Amino acid sequence: MKDSTHYSYTLYDRDDVTRGFDNTRFKGEIGRFFQAHQEAFVMTHLGEPSGMTLLDMGTGTGRMTLPLSRRGARVIAADASQKILEILKEKAFLQGLDVELSRIDAHSLPFPDRHFDAAISFRMIMHVVDWHTALAELCRVTSRIVILDFPPVCGFAGLAPAVHPVIRPFNPNHQSYRVFKTSEIRNVLESHGFEIRAVDRHVVLPFGLHRAVNSIRFTRWTETLLARIGLRDLLGAPVTIAAERKDVVQ
Repeated sequence: MKDSTHYSYTLYDRDDVTRGFDNTRFKGEIGRFFQAHQEAFVMTHLGEPSGMTLLDMGTGTGRMTLPLSRRGARVIAADASQKILEILKEKAFLQGLDVELSRIDAHSLPFPDRHFDAAISFRMIMHVVDWHTALAELCRVTSRIVILDFPPVCGFAGLAPAVHPVIRPFNPNHQSYRVFKTSEIRNVLESHGFEIRAVDRHVVLPFGLHRAVNSIRFTRWTETLLARIGLRDLLGAPVTIAAERKDVVQ
């Protein structure tokens, strides 16, 4: 485990944080809108998941694990937080799903090379201690496809490094995540034999603003307009990518 005092470990070892995880991120129409968008991207670029063996690293409360399991995939739902895995276990039980849970660290995955058909990781690379190592591990254990998201340096997300020091004294739960250039992610993927096949940019305006307005009509109208004038392709966040191993026989 890398630096166990890092917030990515300590924060998600707290009941108040883990029990409020879903409400903070996916509550209401705006949360469902965000979740449905990324779920559609995964299903499009993963293909039919039935019968596939998948790793959902940094699964959280299972926003990708659960729909993939419903579609017949064998999903290893992995996270460094035991408390958050317990919440996922409850959700899977209530939905009648058999999900394999694994408390592991993203920097050292206990699986053989190319063990999974695909690896998925949402809202993780931005938080881990050593993202190069974590991404390398995802590539190592995957035989075909890696799908992940990250906040880009362009657009409102790029302001995060400047804003974090201002917010932190007033919010002890604040997560000082990093932002990325797509080229940084591409370079690491290519060094491990993967090539980006698809890139999606979601919303231009900060998602916190959409949550605050809390109007799906406002979100759809503004984001459709911004997409039509070309800003989503330049400034949209998060960036979600699908990368494929280059030596896979088509």
